[in-house]
Amino acid sequence: MQIGIKFSTAIHVVLAACFFKDEKVTSEFIAGSINTNPVIVRRLLCTLKAAGLVNVAAGVGGVSLAKEPKDLTLLQ
Repeated sequence: MQIGIKFSTAIHVVLAACFFKDEKVTSEFIAGSINTNPVIVRRLLCTLKAAGLVNVAAGVGGVSLAKEPKDLTLLQ
C-alpha cells in the first residue's frame, strides 16, 4: 500500500506542533522544514483543523495540538 505525500506531511505538521509547542509554529516554518510551499501546508492545516487534531491561530498565530500527543493515532 502506497502512502501519499499528504499523509507524511500531516505527520510532520503534527510532530512539529508537538516538538515546538513552546514556540510559534507557522506554516512558513513547517514548509521550510520540508522544503515545500507554505500554501500546501496551510491547505493541509485546514484539513487537520476540521478533523479536530490541531488548533490554528489566524495570521502569524501559529499551530498547536488540539489533543494530547498520547491521545493521537495515525489512523486519525
